[in-house]
Amino acid sequence: MSLQRIGSRIRIPKIRNFDSDCEYRMVSKTSESRRLMIVAGEASGDLHGGALSEALLKRDPSLQIVGFGGDAMRRAGVEILFDVSRLGVVGIFEVLLHLKTVWEAYRLAVRTLRQGVRLLVLVDYPDFNLRLAKAAKRLGIPVVYYISPQIWAWRSGRIKTIAERIDLMLVIFPFEKQLYTEAGIPCEFVGHPLADEVASVQLKHPSKSAYLEGIGFSPSGTTVGILPGSRQQEVSTLLPEMLKAMVLLSKEIRNLQVLIPVAPSLSKEWVADLARPYGIPIRCAEGEFQEVLRASDVI
Repeated sequence: MSLQRIGSRIRIPKIRNFDSDCEYRMVSKTSESRRLMIVAGEASGDLHGGALSEALLKRDPSLQIVGFGGDAMRRAGVEILFDVSRLGVVGIFEVLLHLKTVWEAYRLAVRTLRQGVRLLVLVDYPDFNLRLAKAAKRLGIPVVYYISPQIWAWRSGRIKTIAERIDLMLVIFPFEKQLYTEAGIPCEFVGHPLADEVASVQLKHPSKSAYLEGIGFSPSGTTVGILPGSRQQEVSTLLPEMLKAMVLLSKEIRNLQVLIPVAPSLSKEWVADLARPYGIPIRCAEGEFQEVLRASDVI
């Protein structure tokens, strides 16, 4: 399902009156307010929130979208109230160090809801967003969650919290819909946003081989794309372990070569420095995520 069609699945009738068939539209034609809020908490959420906002505004230019995001949402036409670069923390120690910033963001979000929002759309970032969903429900504001918390992988008990706070879940994997439906949570499978991105982006290089040759890789090699994350601490923690695994694989797979797409929130030079000691062919790509997807034999 394309992002254009996702916009047709979300509707606000009159705050709490949701159609039983879950056929929502973002804002009803008779609604007095055209203001909705989208909250993303990290770089990947900003990209998905930006694509969603662009699709919604294309469908209905009269919408006013405010939210927490970054450059992608800003370019899409969202009024950014809080930049997600300040929220990109991971791990309890880093959260404690940034507790003041996280609390500042939460209070601003609640204040925005109280000032008048017809719909809250949450994008991933569950620890922050599920708390915000509770505040929205207390204010009688419908909540749509786009890109589900990975309850199938860990902390499955969160589904009870989700059932209490979320009015519609939009999932990107087919098997997720059954999990939520069985829990009594209105849910729609909307497809993975990367499928839209790959299909819609005009790539600079005419072919996979041309791209690989342009960066000094062999088209006949085995290309592995690795995605270590968008936050500095998670990348500094995960990337070395991922590259150690690639070193082990390189002993079994001839001509193994690694591509690392660098998130907009990170420095390409910093990631390249982390990757330098491992002694296998590695390239860091900035602003070429779709090229990396096409060029990789496996992600």
